[in-house]
Amino acid sequence: MVLILIALWLFKDIYQGTLTFSRTPLNLPFLVFVIFILFQQLPLPPRILQFISPSSASIYKMIGNENLEEVSKILLTDNLHIQKPNIPPSPVLQDQDEIAPSDKREKTNQKWRPVTLYTYATKIELLRLLISIGIFFLMVNNIRSRQQIQFIVLVIIITGVSVAFLGLLQYVSGTEKIFWRYDIKRTSFFGTFSNRDHFACYMSMIIPLVFGLIITEYLHYRRDNSQFYPQSDSAGHKTFFYTFAIVIMLSSLFLARSGGGAFAMITSLFLLTGIMACRKRLRKMVWYVIPVLLVTFGLLVWIGIHPVIEKLSTTIDRENPSLQARLEFWKDTISAIKNFPLFGCGIGVFPFIYPHYSTVTYVHGTLINHAHNDYLELMLETGIIGFMIILWALFRFIKDSALYHMLGITKGIDHERSDRGLMPYLKIFRTQRIPKDRESHRQKHEDHLKKRNDPFIMGIAIGGIIGVISISLHSMVDFNTHIPANAFLLSVLLGITTVAVHMRHENEKM
Repeated sequence: MVLILIALWLFKDIYQGTLTFSRTPLNLPFLVFVIFILFQQLPLPPRILQFISPSSASIYKMIGNENLEEVSKILLTDNLHIQKPNIPPSPVLQDQDEIAPSDKREKTNQKWRPVTLYTYATKIELLRLLISIGIFFLMVNNIRSRQQIQFIVLVIIITGVSVAFLGLLQYVSGTEKIFWRYDIKRTSFFGTFSNRDHFACYMSMIIPLVFGLIITEYLHYRRDNSQFYPQSDSAGHKTFFYTFAIVIMLSSLFLARSGGGAFAMITSLFLLTGIMACRKRLRKMVWYVIPVLLVTFGLLVWIGIHPVIEKLSTTIDRENPSLQARLEFWKDTISAIKNFPLFGCGIGVFPFIYPHYSTVTYVHGTLINHAHNDYLELMLETGIIGFMIILWALFRFIKDSALYHMLGITKGIDHERSDRGLMPYLKIFRTQRIPKDRESHRQKHEDHLKKRNDPFIMGIAIGGIIGVISISLHSMVDFNTHIPANAFLLSVLLGITTVAVHMRHENEKM
């Protein structure tokens, strides 16, 4: 569906002769990362591969003319049926003649091979990545007004409340099936998610966005003669609905009993409260957060808070089986990273390379598909280079949206559409520099001051930024960015936040 929407957008603009691209802080990092993933799939001469990725070259020598995809499938099938003893942390570098006889290895040495160990898996992961990036570009190149942002945010909130309410009903009824019908053979589901941790991450991205809309309503209420939001009784109705949404989603998040989700949400609430306390116009909003938390706590007590407290109290206990398993996964992943430091083993290859390093016993067909830490998994699959590109993208987003457009303390990128010739398209990656002319600089400063005081821009920006920070924190202990629903929502948050902070003040269109 996303690919169809992207194709329709490109076809429409090309047909009308108006194909344009908005300049955003994420354009260049996304382009560089996609090029890097394509490079991972590029066949390289043996000497070059040996130089940039010795471990990949060693594995190709071991398997000879065998297709790595088939070898990996055999290994994974083995792991599903037998309990493997502890394996040395770097077995892929050992000389295993039984895998590939010496004569076959000599012939294999002359073949050009890519950095990635499993080209098919890397292609699939690249497709998923392009879909997420495509969602972001659909947002920033097609959203032009506040009404469009409001509609998208409202759809997100209604979806979040619906999923959360379903989770509450499931929790109260004690059902072990999604929709009371579908048995997924596991008890950790919540709402429409098969894993409660991923549900909690989804909620933790939406809740800050709702707080952002409440900030918008509050600032409009304080401002006299608002041109965009005339003061009316509807403001009170909106605030009541937003409060109801927060209570439902926050309650369901804690009832999901996700340690990582609770940590990310609590940290986000502290960050949100800190922002309110630091902004003079928002300090009174701190007193709004307290009753919301009290109402949420009351609802949890009424439903039954004891299981929640019992589960969360053992989250950081080293005797907790879940924590012990994660620590083992992380230790094994770090061992693998040491063998693929620069370029990684190929994005999407984690499930196929991890069994070679695993010290965890496989029981009852358990297969480790992810490291339960998106950062470690990213570093294993893309190396330090890919990891730094993603950190660079996150840094540029925070720098542009928070430090530049909200605080005005650094440089950023103006959200302009390039529509004439080739050079404007190239300029979509350029950073907008502060004008040297004093009058222009003063005017630019006043425009940004208006943006930082604009209720709508401030509310959406605060909610979106904290939502992105929330999933960034939760991803330290889980693999949320690999879940389609969470990845989709993250792309939408990045898109609407970028559009909002670059939007002109009041109700002007882009």
